[in-house]
Amino acid sequence: MCGVTGTNGKTSLTYLIEYLLNAAQCPTGVIGTIDHHLRIPANVEPLADRLGPEGAQDLMAWPADGTTPNPILLQARLREFWNLGAKAAVLEVTSHALDQKRADGVSFDVGVFTNLTQDHLDYHDSMENYFSTKVRFFTEILSGSQKTNKMAIINVTDPWGQKLSELIRTCDFKQLTFGRETGDFKYRIENMTTTETKFKLQTPQGQADVQSPLSGEHNVQNVVAALAAVSAAGFDLRKAVHAMVKFPGIPGRLQLVPNSKGRPVFVDYAHTPDGLESVLKTLRHVQSQGGHSGAKIWTVFGCGGDRDSGKRPLMAEIAERLSDQVIVTSDNPRMEDPEKIIDQIVAGFSKVAHFNREVDRKKAIEMALKFSGPNDLILIAGKGHEETQQLGNQKIHFSDVEVAESFLKGEQ
Repeated sequence: MCGVTGTNGKTSLTYLIEYLLNAAQCPTGVIGTIDHHLRIPANVEPLADRLGPEGAQDLMAWPADGTTPNPILLQARLREFWNLGAKAAVLEVTSHALDQKRADGVSFDVGVFTNLTQDHLDYHDSMENYFSTKVRFFTEILSGSQKTNKMAIINVTDPWGQKLSELIRTCDFKQLTFGRETGDFKYRIENMTTTETKFKLQTPQGQADVQSPLSGEHNVQNVVAALAAVSAAGFDLRKAVHAMVKFPGIPGRLQLVPNSKGRPVFVDYAHTPDGLESVLKTLRHVQSQGGHSGAKIWTVFGCGGDRDSGKRPLMAEIAERLSDQVIVTSDNPRMEDPEKIIDQIVAGFSKVAHFNREVDRKKAIEMALKFSGPNDLILIAGKGHEETQQLGNQKIHFSDVEVAESFLKGEQ
């Protein structure tokens, strides 16, 4: 049982851990933001016979309503995973779930802290309260787990991670730290493109050269955390590093939109200031490499309604600083007026010339694709894998990937 908590990176990390465990022939269930699913490695048969006359399937999936489900559904899903032959499960554990004690009945082997940045302050009121909620995952839930050989894995590149590492030193479990040239698992990036990152990794078991098909330092941190997690769970680290080369990626996480012209159009779930900054810094790094010199970065983003409004101008400042052109639009306005949300976002810009506003998200995406150059890097941020847009109480079908792909096909 592995639990992942933190502001950003939870979904990516659960997918990475699942992939590495499956590569070691360990059937693994995942419960998180995108869905609940269980993937059975090719050479492993599921235990249940209720898969129908077709026999074994490599993937079973259930829809997710929220990230960490209520405790009754959570326990039921874990039992279902077990009945199907799962030997491991990886959970995204949110601050709301921790505050509401949804995961308190789970005995974890491994707990991972990714980072803490501004989000959900509409619920927690302050960063200190937000952090305290995350802390209880370790001091109460992991500490109270009935498992033996429990392990906490902490990102000490993050200042809140450093604080957490100190706070849990006296707990009844071991911890592994990771970070940029610091910690038990420390990395140094050697080379990065839009489709690949190579980095050196120093571990308690020695040094490794890691090749990942993911871009961005935030994803390097996710890969390192995943390698530390599977190592802590007793799996072969060298084999995990070798398997990492073929990782297939995560839906809506710096996802390249398919198109015949090879235009660099990306969809990403980044919906916090730190998340947006991480992705844009990745694109800035790629922009400076060969093949994209002189290209502009276009960013299309909005902010969700009925959520932390304090982050709206912060995201504008980041988008302006790291993009060449920004289009501000809607992103699940829910019960708020989308134009007023945009007003609060654009208050964070220093120059009117640096942005356009288009409340219709489809038109905003098409505007970026129409007016950008063929070599420009385009980021459509905020919704990622989501396939709906919430307007008031109504949810309509909407996919950033589908909108961009349809427009690019029309250009052919």
